[in-house]
Amino acid sequence: MVTIEEKIRLFTELVYQKIEKENKEEIERFNESFKNLLEEKKREFEEEFNRKREERIKKANEEAQRIISKARYEQKRMLFRKRDEIFNRFNEDLKVKLEEFTKSNQYKDWLLNSLKKIFENKNYKLILTHKDFELLKPYIGGYKVEFDDGLIGGFILEDENRMRIDHSLKALMEDKKEKIGQILFSNL
Repeated sequence: MVTIEEKIRLFTELVYQKIEKENKEEIERFNESFKNLLEEKKREFEEEFNRKREERIKKANEEAQRIISKARYEQKRMLFRKRDEIFNRFNEDLKVKLEEFTKSNQYKDWLLNSLKKIFENKNYKLILTHKDFELLKPYIGGYKVEFDDGLIGGFILEDENRMRIDHSLKALMEDKKEKIGQILFSNL
């Protein structure tokens, strides 16, 4: 026969086993739940990390593009400035050469040939430099003459209606400015 003490001991063992089994199941559920929570948080962290990384990469690329665009703009601006500088220097050199040309016999021939077309019509006022007047004095009798020493050379004709025909070297240079620029920069 089983004594009460044995029954209590047996009952206690059964209760302990049951509690142990329930605790074990509870721990397993807790571990499973904790494992799931940990995996979810790890996934959320990785997603956040990847999102932040992508944002930083995007911002870095945008900043790089901005810097590159600014550098390209600056490069073009410097190129245009250098072209303007070259073009202006070329025009200044051309003015010097034209001033030298006005001292040559070829200039006198060019000036006379240019004026031959208007010698028949003395209704024009002839605007030229003092130096060119001295060159042409024997050929321009009867014309009204006005002086403009701001001209490099050549002449300006003006009729009584103030219509002007500008055949000065400066005007010819201005008229050919675009063509000169095209030729100059096509060779650079």
